[in-house]
Amino acid sequence: MEKMMANIEIYGYILLFFASFGGTLLGIVSAGVLSSLEKLDLVLSIVIASSGNMCGNLILVYLAKYQKRFFRSKKYTRKIALVSLWLKKYGIILIFANKYIYGFKSIVPLAVGMSGYSVRKFVFWNLWASLIWASLMGVGGFFASHFVIEFFGEWKQYSYIPPLLFGIALIALFWILRSKSASNRDFANPI
Repeated sequence: MEKMMANIEIYGYILLFFASFGGTLLGIVSAGVLSSLEKLDLVLSIVIASSGNMCGNLILVYLAKYQKRFFRSKKYTRKIALVSLWLKKYGIILIFANKYIYGFKSIVPLAVGMSGYSVRKFVFWNLWASLIWASLMGVGGFFASHFVIEFFGEWKQYSYIPPLLFGIALIALFWILRSKSASNRDFANPI
């Protein structure tokens, strides 16, 4: 375990940079948790994560701008056309919002590259959006880890409760999904 923690201190920032390339939240939240355990520096993690996120978005913009033939399939064309319209209508708000919506993070840079949207304007606003995204997620992971450590420190004599609650939540989720799918089948095939 000590060797793994030493490797995290050495290679953690490199992993964080490449994890943030695609805009995944897991990397920066994990860096926040490791910062609370004093294995990584929170400010440096935020800077590295925002830099990785910006680099990933810029690569997508330039790929879409100069290699359009890769993105001309039916899979991308409709989505990029819709996001291009949204860019004209919402602009800066969309650049900030795309950081938090799963499955939408790569479409906005592709739409910027394929449409006539200003790349300079995108780079400027994406810089601020990446910094805010990394700050919120990193600090959130930092403080959430303090909460979890304190919570389990106080409740360690009741160690059976979290797995029990997790099991109840899984059973409830299964029951809800099953009842929803049954009601959809009844609605689709009325007798």
